[in-house]
Amino acid sequence: MTIKAVKLLSKSELKVLELICNGYTSETIGLKLEIAKSTVQTHRRNMLRKAVFKITQQKMLWYENKINVLNNFSKNINKLN
Repeated sequence: MTIKAVKLLSKSELKVLELICNGYTSETIGLKLEIAKSTVQTHRRNMLRKAVFKITQQKMLWYENKINVLNNFSKNINKLN
């Protein structure tokens, strides 16, 4: 997960993420945070969705940049002809 994606997470999701990184299971995280296991699983899904969104957004920007570079290159080639 990128730093930008982590900034999208809620406080609860960050708590869950920290415990995931420490190797805890959803059930154990639920017990530690006094929330239902299903809530932990929802946080996991939301974190994954946010990470995928951020990665997809970054890829789109990367491709847009590449297209602009190619378009500029083509324009410069056309000017030479």
